[in-house]
Amino acid sequence: MSGFAARLRAYGLVMLSSAFIAACGGGGGGDAGSSSGSTGSTGSTGSTGSTGSTGSTGSTGGTSGSDGSSGTGGQTAAALSVSASASAAFEGGSAVTLTSSGAQGATVSWTVSPPVGTLSSSTGATVTYTPPKMNELVADVTVTVTAAALGVEAGKADLNVYRSAFTVPDAGVAGQSNAGSAGTISLAATPTVPSTSALFAQVADPKSVLLPSAAVSRNADGTYAIALQVSSTISAGTYQGTATVTLCFDASCNSPVGGTPLSVPYAVTVAGNTGLTAISAWTGVADWSTYQGNAAHTAYVPVTIDPLRIGKRWAWSAPAVTGYTTGVGHAVESGGRLFVNSGSTILALAEADASTLWSYDVSSLSFGMNDGAQDPAVDAGHVWFSGGHQSSTYLFSVDAATGAKRSQSQTSSQWETYYAPVIVGGNVYSEGGTYGGLFGFDGQGNQLFFANEAQTDHWSPAADANYVYAYTGGSTATLQKLDRFTGAVISTLQDTTFQFGGYRMNGAPVLTATGGVVTYAQGVHLTRFDMGSGAITWQLAGNYAGNPAYANGVVYAINRSPYQVEARDELTGALQWSWTPPAATDSDFVGDVMATQNLLFVSTNANTYAVSLSGHGTAWSYPQSGTLSMSSTGILYLATYAVSSSASGASIVAFNLH
Repeated sequence: MSGFAARLRAYGLVMLSSAFIAACGGGGGGDAGSSSGSTGSTGSTGSTGSTGSTGSTGSTGGTSGSDGSSGTGGQTAAALSVSASASAAFEGGSAVTLTSSGAQGATVSWTVSPPVGTLSSSTGATVTYTPPKMNELVADVTVTVTAAALGVEAGKADLNVYRSAFTVPDAGVAGQSNAGSAGTISLAATPTVPSTSALFAQVADPKSVLLPSAAVSRNADGTYAIALQVSSTISAGTYQGTATVTLCFDASCNSPVGGTPLSVPYAVTVAGNTGLTAISAWTGVADWSTYQGNAAHTAYVPVTIDPLRIGKRWAWSAPAVTGYTTGVGHAVESGGRLFVNSGSTILALAEADASTLWSYDVSSLSFGMNDGAQDPAVDAGHVWFSGGHQSSTYLFSVDAATGAKRSQSQTSSQWETYYAPVIVGGNVYSEGGTYGGLFGFDGQGNQLFFANEAQTDHWSPAADANYVYAYTGGSTATLQKLDRFTGAVISTLQDTTFQFGGYRMNGAPVLTATGGVVTYAQGVHLTRFDMGSGAITWQLAGNYAGNPAYANGVVYAINRSPYQVEARDELTGALQWSWTPPAATDSDFVGDVMATQNLLFVSTNANTYAVSLSGHGTAWSYPQSGTLSMSSTGILYLATYAVSSSASGASIVAFNLH
């Protein structure tokens, strides 16, 4: 002990050690000149060394200097530093890379506390931290990853590990698809905190089995369904891999959801192109014989369809025509034949391979050119359709097998475009008349009656065993119930809130199993009439578009505002659930709704979807829009059309359903 230190003790003072001074932020000089070097002036305790890392001990004294106050000052002991590629991680999310420096050649060992998640190695200059799997965390946690090495002070990094905003099954997803068809596999994502946000998804798959785009819809139970699309360009086989799915609040994914991307293992079996397989009748399924399938226009087919088995069968392009409407209308089918109008022609295509079986052309009529052939209906081996305009307007029937004309009955019109007639008990009912109306004919083409209706077009009557129903509108709309055999008006129900929006009704009445008739007025409302009481049961304002479908006590309707498909109780009109088209390119609906026992089919301007009736999410999609028909042989038809003169582009795509 130096004399100076002894004097401090004598005065009751304690000299702070150089180690303590260093621990407080700087290396003390210690006893002046006590280390090697020239004595210099006694000076003070030496110049203060540079600040070291907190808590390190400076060396005692400085190196030699000219006067003891100069020199390099106190030096700090070595310490490890740890850098991390991220300060936060999510369960089931991406790993974090941690890198150490300053080990001075010593081996670095790593630990994590508390033991949540795993390290790629216990030693090494660099390791990766993998957060826990989905559903393992019960609460957010902060873990400390520590790096230690012999002879240097340990370094550490704190990582905040959060429960993911969404969780997906650890096993990922598995499903089937067909070669040549963009099949869909549904991934269920469960939010950690309940959410009603509209979400979008981007998919990254190194193997390119899954496409980058995926539709997202919210299910009734609060989960989200992510429709992963299988590439249509891969060949038959079994594919396994891991994709990352990023959920976002915007279509461009500029605002990703916390905890995404999610790591999703997948296993996909792609069957060989089902293509032109033998067709067979669906048990218990009737022909799709008229607009919306049947004379009640329910658009309901009583079958259960596996969406993973939907595969493209063929595509057919309509002949180019010149006219007001170039392309195809609503297709109908019977006996393995598909019947469709195109310009001035009715065509019969083989359901098996789209080959043309026959065609019937009405262009020889005085006003039969361009769009002279109207939507067909089929029944008992006969195809019925209206043809021509003005004074040369007729209801035709031709043989379904050969296309030979059976009857040609004079009607009248101006320049209307007609939806398909309906056929019940061999009698045929069709809109018509110079100033609007309803015709009834027997099976030989003999006129039974004509009833006046508002002058509108693009509509079809509905019929049951005893009555025929017509919903037309001018300043107001009326629902008329007429005797099916005589045309006598039984009742007329007024829809006084109807708003005239042009001469096109664009739909047909829908007959329910409880004596109701559901109608929609485009852009105005959805209505249920009770035919027993003669009153309106309920009426809902909305921008409704496209004919509703009806099945098992539920009405399925298209609403443009809010932009959604709605499932409503038939008796009360109460909303049961809704579904919104998920793709950013979807902006409007096209055509009508079609229902089966487990799926609802609907088309937008960009895509056609199958929606699950149980989960209320997207079950299948195809990147084309159009009108829908479903064959009794288990084939889905999607008919598109062009609406400019001298144009082509109309087509029909067929999909195998079983």
